[in-house]
Amino acid sequence: MLELLRARARESQPFVHFYSRFELSGSLCVSRLLAEARAFASGLPAPQRPGECLLLSLPNEAAFPIAFFGAQLRGFVPVPVAVPGLFRGRDYA
Repeated sequence: MLELLRARARESQPFVHFYSRFELSGSLCVSRLLAEARAFASGLPAPQRPGECLLLSLPNEAAFPIAFFGAQLRGFVPVPVAVPGLFRGRDYA
């Protein structure tokens, strides 16, 4: 997937869309997604061994694909985990 993003990095049209209550709430183009993912990756430690997993528990917002691709860029295998229904926005980031 990273190869696809890199190949389309110069495109400025929306690539990822976010919805809240069935209405479009935001979007990211590939270039911004990659830039943000690189910034996220730079804050992660290096994996201790190849194929190490990084759990991601994030809502359906821009932070999720940024963290997902940032983890891949850093060498982790991102593992999405559903946000428990009992949590509220203040309980996770």
